[in-house]
Amino acid sequence: MTSIDQPEWVTRGKAIRQLIAELQSFENQEMMVEISLDDGYFHKPISLVKKSGKICLLVNSEILCPQRGRLSTRTKSSNSLKSFPMLEPAWRASGS
Repeated sequence: MTSIDQPEWVTRGKAIRQLIAELQSFENQEMMVEISLDDGYFHKPISLVKKSGKICLLVNSEILCPQRGRLSTRTKSSNSLKSFPMLEPAWRASGS
């Protein structure tokens, strides 16, 4: 594995059975589940779980910015506008 390669556990994914087993291991079963594509910095709630061909998708169905098909956000550390696919900073989602 080189420095730019990622370990197999990062990229192989999980089967529904594996995901359910991990979720059932949490003591608080009322805890909300969200999804992140960047190790937790940005995250969004899961709106839908659906079948798409041979895979199960966890979907966030919030309204998209019509120009790009993305949510546009401002970063907290700067005032510059950035666009992230279906993601918004956690600080913004919490109303801070």
